[in-house]
Amino acid sequence: MRSRHSFRNFSDKKINDEILKEIVSLSITAPSVCNRQHWRIHFFEGEKKLQILSLQNGNTGFTDNIPMIAVISSELSAFYTPGERNQPYTDGGIFAMNLMYAIEAKGLKSCPLNWCNSFKDEKKLHKLGYIPNSEAVIVIIALGHPASNSVLAKSPRLDTSNFYKRH
Repeated sequence: MRSRHSFRNFSDKKINDEILKEIVSLSITAPSVCNRQHWRIHFFEGEKKLQILSLQNGNTGFTDNIPMIAVISSELSAFYTPGERNQPYTDGGIFAMNLMYAIEAKGLKSCPLNWCNSFKDEKKLHKLGYIPNSEAVIVIIALGHPASNSVLAKSPRLDTSNFYKRH
């Protein structure tokens, strides 16, 4: 867990299907409410990747260095009541964390890219036809093999006392 950091300097080495399947296999161990397992991963490379990144605000400066992205989504039909409206994002965030740890475990690197976009932008993404309208986008994750000459900027973590209070 402590070895994972956001990474932006990827090599052009392709990620093979076997590694992707292993990453997915590890990722799906994530917990979800009532074990609904509603998360989905859509992997993109090449022109399709660039189409999606053009809708995401936050990859400027390293877009051309991203070999692959994973779009994490939640299948909304897994939820039944208005009271569950936030659960796709809660469980989707837990799943995204598991995915990034699985990526790290397989020797690759990742960088979460926000998807804090308007309904209009999400509609544009769905119009591309890659992700069904029944899935809400949670986050986009850049991933790939690390470049050999990479320098990693480590952000210091706040003291643990900033994060909890025992009652």
